[in-house]
Amino acid sequence: MVWSSDLKLDNAILLRKVVKAATTVSATNLLTLNSPDFKNGGTLPKDFTCDGKGISPSFSWSNVPVNAQSLVLIMDTEPGPLRPGEVDTGKHFYLTIFNIPKTVNSIASGATNIGILGQNFQGKAPGYTPPCSQGPGAKKYSIYLYALSSKLTLSLSATEATESSLLTAMTGKVISSASLDVFYSRT
Repeated sequence: MVWSSDLKLDNAILLRKVVKAATTVSATNLLTLNSPDFKNGGTLPKDFTCDGKGISPSFSWSNVPVNAQSLVLIMDTEPGPLRPGEVDTGKHFYLTIFNIPKTVNSIASGATNIGILGQNFQGKAPGYTPPCSQGPGAKKYSIYLYALSSKLTLSLSATEATESSLLTAMTGKVISSASLDVFYSRT
C-alpha cells in the first residue's frame, strides 16, 4: 500500500517482481469512483445538504478488482475549528455503506437497498445525514470507495457500524481504493 503525505491510502499498484522487459502500466485499470451529481473537486449540489432535500448523492464505479468480494463506501469530512462552548466530536461521517456486492457498480441518489447502511456521525439512525457545515468558507467532503478481499464481519450490529469500526474491520482486506473530493459553502 502507498500512503500519501496526509495519511490517506493512494490508488496505486505496487509491482513486487523483477521486470526484464519494458512494461507499461495503464491507469485505466485502477478502481474509479464517480458521481453523476458532481465532479471531483467540484461543488456539492444543495440537494445533498441540509439546505436542500438532504438526500444522498448517486455514485458509480468501475474497474473493481476481480478478486474483490465486497465494497465499502464512506463519505466524511474533517470538522473546522471549534466554536466557543462546542465539544470536539472528531471526524464527521455522513454515509457508511458496507458489504456492497462486488457485482454492483452504482448506487442511486437516496438509495438504501444496496449493501448494509452503517451509522452516521449523529448516531441517531443508520443511513445518510446531509452535510450542514457551519462557519465561513467552503468545506471539503471526501467520498471513499474500498474494494475488499472479503465481506466484513463486525462484532457489533450493522446499525452501530461507524466509520472507525469499519476502517478497523477493513484492516488487511483493502485490495484497492478510489476517492472523490467535493466542496460546499453555506450562504
